[in-house]
Amino acid sequence: MTRTRTIREHDAPSPFPVRLPNGKWVVDEKCKCGSRRSVHMDTVAYGHGACPPVSCEKFTFVEFVFATKHRAAKLETSR
Repeated sequence: MTRTRTIREHDAPSPFPVRLPNGKWVVDEKCKCGSRRSVHMDTVAYGHGACPPVSCEKFTFVEFVFATKHRAAKLETSR
């Protein structure tokens, strides 16, 4: 089964990317349903609502999604 994972238009501002104290860049978060937070609908907060593609009722944090080395380098130069 192929899932469509498109980034939604959000009303709430995105908290990403964010740099952690260890220097790693967080570009998104993963939900228990396997989708990223950017795919979930907004509630009061960015991406904490339902995820229609997989019938997930609300975002539940599982892990951070870190930037690849290439993307991290671009984020460093854009600061």
